[in-house]
Amino acid sequence: MMSRPFIPMLLPGATMGGVRAAEDRGRFKTSAPFSPTVVQRLPTDALGDMTLRLTNVVPGSTYDVEAVDTGMKVLAGRADSSLLVLAIPYYANTGTNNDMRLKIRKASEAPYYQSYETQFTAGPGVQSIFINQLSDE
Repeated sequence: MMSRPFIPMLLPGATMGGVRAAEDRGRFKTSAPFSPTVVQRLPTDALGDMTLRLTNVVPGSTYDVEAVDTGMKVLAGRADSSLLVLAIPYYANTGTNNDMRLKIRKASEAPYYQSYETQFTAGPGVQSIFINQLSDE
């Protein structure tokens, strides 16, 4: 009797040996149940998330991360502490999809701070940005 070699298959979200399978990062085409044969990604599909570390943030500040070319909001929220760790998607093409603008300001209650704005390019790995918010009083 001839035996077939065992070929492990990772379902989306599963882990094997510390490697995580892609969850919803592309479109799968299957030829049989549970056997992916082709993985296709569109330029608008994110390859993954980068880690953006913001330090020296005034607690209570609101932040917006948006694409520079389109102005589309990628992420928004409110800072609970002086350190923020954000997951920002990045894309395959080297065009302007990865150029991001960060805006941060504390204007909801005293003491007030001026708006701080900077730009960065999203990519794999970790990027740290020191936030220098100035008092508005």
